[in-house]
Amino acid sequence: MMDAAEGIRFLNLSLTVIGPQGASWLGKVLERCGSLEVLNLSGTQLKCAGVETIVESLSGCSKLAELNLRDNRIEPDGVHELAAKLSLCASLQQLDLSCNKIKDTGSMLLAEKLPKFASLEDLNLSYNGIGYMGSFRVSRILDKCPRLGKLNLSNNSLGDTGIFFFPFAMKEKCTSLTRLDLSNNNTSEHREKILTQNVLGYYPNLDAQDLVLGIRRAVNCVTSAQTVASN
Repeated sequence: MMDAAEGIRFLNLSLTVIGPQGASWLGKVLERCGSLEVLNLSGTQLKCAGVETIVESLSGCSKLAELNLRDNRIEPDGVHELAAKLSLCASLQQLDLSCNKIKDTGSMLLAEKLPKFASLEDLNLSYNGIGYMGSFRVSRILDKCPRLGKLNLSNNSLGDTGIFFFPFAMKEKCTSLTRLDLSNNNTSEHREKILTQNVLGYYPNLDAQDLVLGIRRAVNCVTSAQTVASN
């Protein structure tokens, strides 16, 4: 297994119950995956300890472009180390942290490191219990993320205050963003209308149809792996 790991480019372990203990073994494998481009660990119950072990092992994955850590019970305490290590992955283009529990504190810690993600183009932070404080920190650094094109903050708790930061929190225009999803955030139609009227001037490459607001169909964040573990 260790010898074969060197040639692995795509690794999908989604819904495999790995947990913090299994992460130690997996980390040793990933250290040898120098050709790895895509890693899917969604719903593997890593928790903070397991995620820290995994990201520590990714320092040798110089080609890693996509990382999916959706639904791994990541809490604010685990975000600082995660962001610090992943910001060193120069080739990382897509990062999915949806359906975790990073909340305001975690999103603020992540925002501090986001400008150091040299290649990040697509960031998914949906379903994380993020409120207006986290929204403020994320929105105000977008003009410092020159390659970030897609940001998903849907199904959080931004409210009217949180979504209003997006056109006004930055000091400079954000020319990279092409899609912004703020749907299902308990916002009023009045505030959404004001946002729509103002936001395009701050994001010149964001078309009106790619600004997602209002109420949209929600997905289920409970994975099959959790269901199996509970039985």
